[in-house]
Amino acid sequence: MKLTFDFSALWRVADQIGAKHSNFSLDDEIKPLDPIDVRLSGEGIDVDPEALKLRGGLFSYEGRQVVLYIPDHTNKEIEKALTTQGLRKKFHVTYCEHLNNMKQRGYFERYKATNKLTGKFHIFGKSKLDRTMKQGDVALDVCMFCLQKLNYKGSADKFTRRKVRDSFVIPEFFSTYSSFFPYLPSGIGGDPDKADYTSDWSQISSAYRQSKNYTCEVCNVTLNDQKHLLHTHHINAVRGDNHQENLQALCVDCHRKEHGHMYVSHSDMQTITMLRNQQSVIQRNWDSVLQYADPALRGILEKLQNQNYSAPVLGYSINKNDNSSCLVDAAWPEQRMAVAINMLQTIPSGWELFAPEAFL
Repeated sequence: MKLTFDFSALWRVADQIGAKHSNFSLDDEIKPLDPIDVRLSGEGIDVDPEALKLRGGLFSYEGRQVVLYIPDHTNKEIEKALTTQGLRKKFHVTYCEHLNNMKQRGYFERYKATNKLTGKFHIFGKSKLDRTMKQGDVALDVCMFCLQKLNYKGSADKFTRRKVRDSFVIPEFFSTYSSFFPYLPSGIGGDPDKADYTSDWSQISSAYRQSKNYTCEVCNVTLNDQKHLLHTHHINAVRGDNHQENLQALCVDCHRKEHGHMYVSHSDMQTITMLRNQQSVIQRNWDSVLQYADPALRGILEKLQNQNYSAPVLGYSINKNDNSSCLVDAAWPEQRMAVAINMLQTIPSGWELFAPEAFL
């Protein structure tokens, strides 16, 4: 529905106080927050880890990626837990060995699911000293069993795993696996042109991308027909510094890798992969494959590399018997084996098709 407002009275007041007029528009579709999103990004939702769906091996609640944690720290000596991070319970990002052991021992506690991006979790507990309830918002460590299972950033290696835990950032983690989820957490964006940049940023960005022939300056993919998939990046991260030497044209995948907190949909990632293939950006060797694969697949692809698999073809189109074709994210055509983030309803004859979590 189109709404029309008369701002003439406002402009008269502006003229009286000497303020400048500013043109603005509400072009973007305004989407109300679902009550689920409000709860997930706030107090969280009580869940049973076993009852949650897994998407790509990750916890999924109503199509949203979530992490799980236990608020009740009574048995952890709440005073110490509020002051010392290492004494707190860990949060979980997948159904790991630790959760499975807890289930076997009948020790499942009350978990909350959240997709809050701040890295702060609300914990509470009854003091053993004065029997009063104490609470606070604190940082928690991510479970290292979860990191190992996902091989997130090479966490299958025990020496790497500790470093990954200590530098773990939830927005970057969600951004890495955004291809698995149709809904993004509030606070993760995909288009920096809509951020709070200078008033002329849209024109500056458009002119700069045009000057680079709509080509990513990192991976060299050309996006003339998909201009919305090319962003203009501020190298020094200062949004108001629009000097040419501070600008860089980046496809959304390369831009995500620079910032670590951007949402890139699976369909957009497939488009970039297809264009990279057509333009011979991707080579069939492990260095190239790991550089340009959908980040959501990197953990399992590194596992396959360590198991001496040959490098796959990224963004492979499989011909089906009805003369149609289907696109998979990685394929080994010689073995007629493929991995697909979105599983197909019908599997092409003679092919084995795996979901990514099959390799976890």
